[in-house]
Amino acid sequence: MGYQYEFKDEIVGERIILKRHPLTFEMARNLFQVVDLSRDCLGVFLPWVQKTLKPEDSFSFLVSAEADWKNKTKAQYGIFNRETQEYMGIASVVHFNEFDSAEIGYWLGTAFQRKGYMQEAVRLLEKEFLPNLIHLIIRNDVDNLRSANVAEKLGYHKDGIIRSALKYPDGHYGDINVWTKLRSEWEKEQSV
Repeated sequence: MGYQYEFKDEIVGERIILKRHPLTFEMARNLFQVVDLSRDCLGVFLPWVQKTLKPEDSFSFLVSAEADWKNKTKAQYGIFNRETQEYMGIASVVHFNEFDSAEIGYWLGTAFQRKGYMQEAVRLLEKEFLPNLIHLIIRNDVDNLRSANVAEKLGYHKDGIIRSALKYPDGHYGDINVWTKLRSEWEKEQSV
């Protein structure tokens, strides 16, 4: 099921801009470079990193992301520094379903972590998507403390843990935290 509203091509924040990825090889090289420089950090929790071996792999991702965008099944935004236009990572809204729910996924290159960029990105996604959904979900490996900190600091409710829910390339399974924020909770935050 797709999202019934249009995705904005850009969502502008205070320090970042979330942008629809241009379908260019230059964008694929930028994306690949951030992944490659962050491989040791990202690869621990993101199984797709091991399959991203060259810029062509990133270009294939961009082609897929553009198709998902057109079908309104996934809104995968590049995170760009508002001042320098430097590419930093991805913040996405995916898994739209008939229950007016969707899931947020995100990652940042190592050089951009621990600076509050991801909290800003998630707030921008909430502002754009929560008015039309009943809630947003964030899932993260229980050992991914940085991802969990984003959800916790932004007031997401920890609903529980799904055991052995994520299979990694080496064959082991990870447990996953499930966090949610209701539209009503978000609206209350906005009124304060």
